[in-house]
Formats: sequence, C-alpha cells, structure tokens
Amino acid sequence: MKRFIFSLLALMAVTLVSLTLTACGDDGDGGGSGSGGSGGSSSNTGTFQGAKRVFGNNLVKAFGQEGYDRYEFTYDSKGFVTRVHRTRYETSSSNTEYDLYITYNENVVINTYKDGALQGTSTINIGSNGFASSFTYGNEVNTLSYNSDNQLTAITYSHNNKTEVNSYTYSGGNITQSAWDGEVESNIAYTSPTQSAITNIAGVMEYDNAMGIDMDDYQLAYYFGLAGFGTKNLPLAYTDSHSTTKNTWTLDAIGRATKVVVEKTSYGSTSTKTFFWEY
Repeated sequence: MKRFIFSLLALMAVTLVSLTLTACGDDGDGGGSGSGGSGGSSSNTGTFQGAKRVFGNNLVKAFGQEGYDRYEFTYDSKGFVTRVHRTRYETSSSNTEYDLYITYNENVVINTYKDGALQGTSTINIGSNGFASSFTYGNEVNTLSYNSDNQLTAITYSHNNKTEVNSYTYSGGNITQSAWDGEVESNIAYTSPTQSAITNIAGVMEYDNAMGIDMDDYQLAYYFGLAGFGTKNLPLAYTDSHSTTKNTWTLDAIGRATKVVVEKTSYGSTSTKTFFWEY
C-alpha cells in the first residue's frame, strides 16, 4: 500500500528538526509500558517530559538491526535525548553515519549533521498529554492520536489534499491489529500454544518487523519519548495477507528484551532478521 511517508530517518539525511513545546518538564511518570496519565489530545498545550517518562530507568543506550544499522543515544540527567548517532552499515568498505544534536529551550531543536553539514526543518507539536500531537514538514501534516492509557492509536497522514490513516486496535494493553484506511495490515499475537505472554518490562517496540506495523520511522520518535507508551507484552507472532512471522526473544537477567529474532515466511520462503537493544 502506497502512502505519504514522513520519515524521521530521512530527516537524518536531509533535515533539521524543530520540535515546538510549551516547556521542558521533570522526569514525569517514571515510565513503564502502557502506563501514564490522562488521555491524549490534539491541543498543543502539554509539556514534553522526555524519554524517561516512557522507559523509566530502562533508557535504551542503543538499538538497531544486526548487520544493518545501529542507533546510539545520549541523555541528560532528566532523561531527555541530547544526541543520536546512527551508523548505517554499507556493503562497501565504508559506513554512512549521521548525528542528531538536540537542545531543549522554549523549543526543542534537533540539529542533523551529515559529513559535518547541517541540513532542513520540521516541527513536532506536543499535545496536552505531553506526547506528540502532530508533525509538520512543509505542507505535510501528520496527526497522532492516543487512548486513555496514552498509547498511540492512529497516525493520520495528510499531504497534497490526500489523507490516509494507520490505526491500531488494542486489547489488554496490546496492539492486536493494525489497519490502513480500515484495511487490515496485520494481526498480532502475544501468546501461543507453547509460550505464555512475556511482559514488556523495558517498554521496547519493534513495530515494522516484529509486528507488521508500517510505522516508518516514528519508531525513532518513540524512543525519544514522543509517541506514547508501548505494549504491555512483547509480540510473539503476526500474520498478514501473504506471510506469517514468528518472534524469538532474548531477555536479560531482569527480564528486559535484549534481542529478537524475526523469522518471516512468505510465499514459501523464510528469512530472518535480528534486532537488539542495549541499556
């Protein structure tokens, strides 16, 4: 399904991002997957509280796909991301690297550098729930909606008089289905005949590959603490119209997800990808 893509990762190559907020708060709710205060709103009257609100003491120092890319995060003492360094592993002898430097004043500004050069601009507005309510880039506006638990329920993409909606259905604090303009994109399972539910202690999310949710690079915004709280449990499998995917998780000593092997079978062929998190 073709749609307009607002890509934060593309911004790493071509833009400077400005996030408009009313103020920078304290550490906030203390984190925890699927927890939070009152419900979301599209009014831009909230206070952004940083990544620590979503992840608590489980701030992700690095995540990525093995052999493909790696994102490394630097935080201040309140849990606000101040720098992201991305390494994209190339097939050639050299890798591609980008840096984002984030400063927090009346507005939050992300300065994106590639080869030492500063690139473009975009705005992220904060709603009354303290999470992103909309992303504006030129004449492109994407609006984010949340449930009463401050979990993301929809992203509405508007561009060139065209609007598309990626929506998510929840049950028991978990996304069980995603859809594009009402057409089912994936059905997600958190238990199996041989596996009970795994608590998402650190609140990590791997939308595109482990859940079949075409989130583009809002996943990066999620790790900034901008896109609400994650699912209560880790997804074990999902199905879509042409494939079945199974996830095998590795947990550390206190139960945080450190790795997931995603095994996808489509049209009789099976492929695997491995994703990781460091704390």
